[in-house]
Amino acid sequence: MPPLQAVLWDMDGTLVDSEKVWAEVQLRLLAELGATWTVEDCVGLIGSDLRDAVQVWMSRIPAGVITADELADRMFSEVIESLRREVTFQPGAVELLQALRKEEIPCALVSASYRTMIDAVLGHLPPEPFDVIVAGDEVTLGKPHPEPYLTAAAKLGVDPAHCVVIEDSVTGTQAGTAAGAYVVAVPQWVSIPEAPRRLVVGSLEPLTPESLRALLHCRVTVTWCPRGRCSSGNGLGKGEIVIEWVRRVSAAAAVGALGVSLAACGEPDDNAPHQGQTTPKLMVLRLATTDAITSLDPAGPYDVGSRTVQANLYQTLLTIMPGKPTPVPDAADCQYDSPTTYTCSLKEHLTFPNGHELTSSDVKFSFDRMLRLKTPGGAAGLFTSVKSVSTPDDLTAVFNLKSPDARLPYLLTTTAASIVDEESYPANKLLDTKAIGSGPYQVTAYKPGEEITLAKFAGYHGPRGAQNDGVEISLLKDSTALYQAITTGKADLAFHGFGPSLLDKLRKSDQVQVIDSDYADTRFFAFHMKSLIARQPAVRRAIAQLIDRPAIAKKAYGDHVTPLYSVVPPGFGGQVDAFRTEYKQPSKAAATAILKDAGITVPVPLTVGWTPTEYGVGAKAEVIELKRQLEASGLFRVTLRSAEWPQYQQLTRAGAYDLFHAGWIPQYPDADDYLAQFVATDGAFQNGYRSAAASKLLQQETTEQNGLERDDLVGQLQGVLAREAPVIPSWQGRLTVVAGKDLENVPAAMDPLSYLYLSVLRK
Repeated sequence: MPPLQAVLWDMDGTLVDSEKVWAEVQLRLLAELGATWTVEDCVGLIGSDLRDAVQVWMSRIPAGVITADELADRMFSEVIESLRREVTFQPGAVELLQALRKEEIPCALVSASYRTMIDAVLGHLPPEPFDVIVAGDEVTLGKPHPEPYLTAAAKLGVDPAHCVVIEDSVTGTQAGTAAGAYVVAVPQWVSIPEAPRRLVVGSLEPLTPESLRALLHCRVTVTWCPRGRCSSGNGLGKGEIVIEWVRRVSAAAAVGALGVSLAACGEPDDNAPHQGQTTPKLMVLRLATTDAITSLDPAGPYDVGSRTVQANLYQTLLTIMPGKPTPVPDAADCQYDSPTTYTCSLKEHLTFPNGHELTSSDVKFSFDRMLRLKTPGGAAGLFTSVKSVSTPDDLTAVFNLKSPDARLPYLLTTTAASIVDEESYPANKLLDTKAIGSGPYQVTAYKPGEEITLAKFAGYHGPRGAQNDGVEISLLKDSTALYQAITTGKADLAFHGFGPSLLDKLRKSDQVQVIDSDYADTRFFAFHMKSLIARQPAVRRAIAQLIDRPAIAKKAYGDHVTPLYSVVPPGFGGQVDAFRTEYKQPSKAAATAILKDAGITVPVPLTVGWTPTEYGVGAKAEVIELKRQLEASGLFRVTLRSAEWPQYQQLTRAGAYDLFHAGWIPQYPDADDYLAQFVATDGAFQNGYRSAAASKLLQQETTEQNGLERDDLVGQLQGVLAREAPVIPSWQGRLTVVAGKDLENVPAAMDPLSYLYLSVLRK
């Protein structure tokens, strides 16, 4: 039987009857403020994040009566005061919580309410009733997003698929389901429908630790005898439910009974078929890609094909979950003890598939080895701020830094920071064709250049527990083979290698699903300051004022890319659309005024460089469209010049072009990796741009360890780059995968850095 690793509790309406308190305060306060508000309105907000609720309340209140912050504070304080005076626990809630604690089953409280409100409720319970608390003001995205429950599971060090979430709201239920947990829904004010991996009950009173364990292994095919309506001969007492064993099938039943009978569930051997059943078939998924795998060793080359496999084989200290821009615990919980000391506390009982324990010694070995090898094309250069890694004990790894580096938590989420088994990996060379990690999967077969087979690693303890039993990845030669694999059903999912025409063809098919996700790959036009023309701020700003990004996306790429209005694309902390803010819409009149005010004679001659061999088949069409836009304004006369990639690199460094076309894919999931390339003296794009304001902000954001303050600095730096325009962003790529109709959770598998986390995929 799959173990019940933890129970994750909602608070309002589930643990305590606080929804009534919320409703009373809303009705009274909003009426005082001149709003029309009903009980039905209260019900509509059940389970909502407080920030979202405030927006709804403000829309009903006459303008100028109260600010959003004042309303939130007043609503919040009145509810808290009521809860401090008296709390009514839901029937059966305290008893179930006590029973779970008695059996030492970890419990977490996951609430949309803020921490101060949670403290008011918990003051009515014995000390420390929950192992972990995740409050609404401690997450970036509230319910129905899975972040709150994923965060709780990560902090507990458990697999969400082996957890039971207890909820009373639709949004909370959606959050638990999206996190991959089994959900017990106890609706009080709203209706919650039946669904796979969901049990709807009328009360917590019938539930016990035993019944929650059973849910992870049963489908509840319920015979329900409502209170007082039992017909003779059905063999059931009043309010009883019978739960029958059905392996690997989801639960779906609305129940409202007093007791749960597990007599029919039994405790069968999970490895043996049940009576009347055949041995269940493992859920092994088939994937296809044109990627090449250079190395299975995370200290090896840092290419996309290798990273896709490594991200699923190895565990990192921290990870970034879908839709969450900041790192969360994977193998460890980490924090800054000082600006140059970053301490990571490992989870207990971590192991590798070979049975070896994972300790801080393995962490130190992994980083020392990666920095010592300095593999060409690898990522050792990302960790130049790390002076040493020390290990005070088996569960503590301390990163001692040469200087403050706020990027470190993000760097620790990359595959370059993967933890390897020091007893299995050589210290002075790569292990290219074998892999021993503590991630969601382990390698069972590998034919370089042909295929690799991964099996679920049951010993993984982290937030990415596999929801399938394994994955077979075929490494194909070209887009034609990729297309055939997905259209003939030989692959459940195909990625990396489709061109726009094949994708358009697949979008018209009713046999597959085509899923797009924002991709960290960007394109831009950079000025070189060796050019007398490019040195003039008015020239740069006028071009920024004229560029029509949607037209480029449509004409050059058939709308398969997304217009980009900042050096940093959406999805990264601190991102702002700085160029949209600065220049609004493309405007010939505004561009004309910029040049006129600077006394610049038009048309301005401009040389634009590009290469046909590095930035994709649309590069030529993109520069042609840019030329058309600039010349159509009458303000510029454009000459296009191309060169093959090796020569193009030399020419761009030498300043042979006024403006040149280029692209960037970050090495780590942080805005800094976009900004530093143009501002830092050792950045990848040495175009001669120097700005005291930009340099100061870059230094500040690199060392600022307060997340909100750092985001603000990142936003300010994007604003400077928009005003000074040393580079003009053009578009952001899309990661597109094609999957069979029956494959679930595909968007959650797609990482902005272009690789896939396979553990969430299931049929």
